[in-house]
Amino acid sequence: MHIGSRLRLIRLGVFCFPPGAFAEFIGITRQELQDIEAGSLHPSPDLLERISVITKTARGWYITGRTPATVNNWGYFELPFPEVDQLGEAKHLVIADIDRTWRTHGRDAIEDLAIKRYFVAELKGSESRYVVIPFRPDGACIFKVGDVLQDAIRAALEGGGAKLANSINITRDFAQKIGSPRQSHTDPKAVVELFDRLGLGKIPQSWNVDFDQIKFSIWRKESPKYKEKLRYLIDLLTTEELQDELISPTSAQLEFNYTRDELERLRPLAWKRELGLD
Repeated sequence: MHIGSRLRLIRLGVFCFPPGAFAEFIGITRQELQDIEAGSLHPSPDLLERISVITKTARGWYITGRTPATVNNWGYFELPFPEVDQLGEAKHLVIADIDRTWRTHGRDAIEDLAIKRYFVAELKGSESRYVVIPFRPDGACIFKVGDVLQDAIRAALEGGGAKLANSINITRDFAQKIGSPRQSHTDPKAVVELFDRLGLGKIPQSWNVDFDQIKFSIWRKESPKYKEKLRYLIDLLTTEELQDELISPTSAQLEFNYTRDELERLRPLAWKRELGLD
């Protein structure tokens, strides 16, 4: 299986998706994913393109008591992973594979979901672009991309029928407020400001969660305190209405398959094996 087959979406990004939207975006249920990993389900090539390594991260699949969901709060897509440099010259094969995946199946997914417009926030003199994609009336996502893949993502968007609706320039100071998972911080209020400046309007009321709570919780280690706060955010972000008493997953549903740090160490090794370089 090619690397790009598992890199449909490379890293969890800033999401303001309605409940269940991410599973729909990937086009696979949690049970199907488990069956594939167990070897009892043999996916089609198209389905393989919709599976990402991100589904095994600490912010991977959880059950809130209602519906399978992913933890889609505040983070960023980074395309490709910085660890790709560890592959030496082989990194060009990885980038080409991701590029191909975006130009084909990324376009198909955007067309299927009827995404009609996208927005770009550009930092002059930087490789980074924040591509904001509206998703349904009450959802949007942000891709943080570099020059290497921005053409592929633009091709996927426009090939799927989306048009550039607005483009703005942002300062370095503002970009730093938006942050990065590599920097282990983010200011969610800056994300909201970005939406406003692009003309996307306010995040719907149902997504008005406690920014300080998210800022404190999102990049912490997998400690019991972290898990409890994460559980709270999962419930808050994935239930259709906010309730005084949020649904509590069982302890088994709180278990993590891998920590983020473990995945970051494993990923380059997996690429090397797949490229026959080990």
